[in-house]
Amino acid sequence: MKEELIKFETAKLAKEKGFSVSCENSYRELLNNEYQLINSIHGYDFDINAPTQSLLQRWLREECKIHMEIIPYEEDPINKWCCVLYPLLCMKEPSNLGEFKTYEQALEIGLLEALKLIVVG
Repeated sequence: MKEELIKFETAKLAKEKGFSVSCENSYRELLNNEYQLINSIHGYDFDINAPTQSLLQRWLREECKIHMEIIPYEEDPINKWCCVLYPLLCMKEPSNLGEFKTYEQALEIGLLEALKLIVVG
């Protein structure tokens, strides 16, 4: 089994929201909204960290106090997943983000939506 890296869009938002944990991989932004996945050993300061989904999830939980839960979808628990966000500090109600075909897809959407809750500055 291999850990999933977060997608480029999620990594870009994570950097904007203050994620600065060193990672083995980074994204390098190219022209025309394209990017390249590189090994961070050869990276530069302007590269965007590409953590695994689980590392970003842990950072959101420990540093930003946003917890998420990926659970089987009631009507089809084998083939569909739900992601529920629990923003612990901003006192919002938990939000169900819908149904997804894979656990990793649900987690990626949860990570992206959790990052959007973070206010910088």
